[in-house]
Amino acid sequence: QAANDAHRWVRALRWIFPKAWVATGASKGGETSLYHYRFWPCDVEATVPYVAPFPMGTEDPAFVTFLDEVGGLGYAQCRESLKAFTRAILERRQEVLAAITVPEGATFTRFTLDEALEDDVIYLPFTFWQYGNPKSTISGCGAIPLPDAGSDTLAKFYENHGGLTSYTDDNLDYYGPYYYQAARETGYAKVDTSRLSDLFRYRDLHVGVASVKVLPAGVAPPAYAPAVVNDAVAWLGKYGEHIVAVYGTFDPWGARPIAVNDAGTSMVLWVDGGNHGASISKLTPEDRKRAQDAIYSWIGSPPVSQASIAPTEQEEPNANHDRYVRDIEYARTNWANP
Repeated sequence: QAANDAHRWVRALRWIFPKAWVATGASKGGETSLYHYRFWPCDVEATVPYVAPFPMGTEDPAFVTFLDEVGGLGYAQCRESLKAFTRAILERRQEVLAAITVPEGATFTRFTLDEALEDDVIYLPFTFWQYGNPKSTISGCGAIPLPDAGSDTLAKFYENHGGLTSYTDDNLDYYGPYYYQAARETGYAKVDTSRLSDLFRYRDLHVGVASVKVLPAGVAPPAYAPAVVNDAVAWLGKYGEHIVAVYGTFDPWGARPIAVNDAGTSMVLWVDGGNHGASISKLTPEDRKRAQDAIYSWIGSPPVSQASIAPTEQEEPNANHDRYVRDIEYARTNWANP
């Protein structure tokens, strides 16, 4: 359905923009760009997905393995400090909750604050590596509080990595469709609960995207049906061309990168130390040039310098743009509901 929506945009607008098209997106948007390419491969000349995960199942254990090893030996102590910190949060949950600043105007009707804290702490190591910078003096490895630190210190570090914002009613409403699709077909990450399970008060709560608490209101957990996803992954691995996929080595979602047709023109590139914000601009100069040269060759255009972007008086009028303006004016004048 998402691929068909994107195809309709291309079909509607390509006559206005007749040159090469590139599909791109980050995270879920990166997945979407690849599904678009798989089902409508003639729509675009290149596809550039950023940090696009492809979990295998609704509780993919590859993510547990990734978090156990992320950063290698150099960050082993950091990983252990995170485990100790999360235990301290649940061991001292009442005093930590009292020190947490609840977002102004936020409501918590699906999760109580205590439930939200317990569920969120499970994901804190995931979030730490997904969005954080382990070298940060404020929220990195060296800033992880010791278990006996003051409750304000524990709460502050926790809030530096999102706090309870993911569990507000507004946030759950916003992400509900994503959680449903993840439970239905695109899959999700498994996280290790064994390190904290002896401290749980809500043992049946921590079931990821299968929880009725995160799905849209009134929607039961769907049966997992990955046939379409499996088809896309297999097709892209065998036939995918003109793909530049970029991931960060610290990003847990990179535990399941897309497998592309390496024998052809596609490539998967990694930002060393990158998180979920990895992009072409953050690659090494060598990999950045490799990616850009490939994309420009596929779209039949040389790199555009900043100096040449501004239009000049010598440029020919854009006939397609003039036709577009004409048709918009016609629509405004003649359509009852433009």
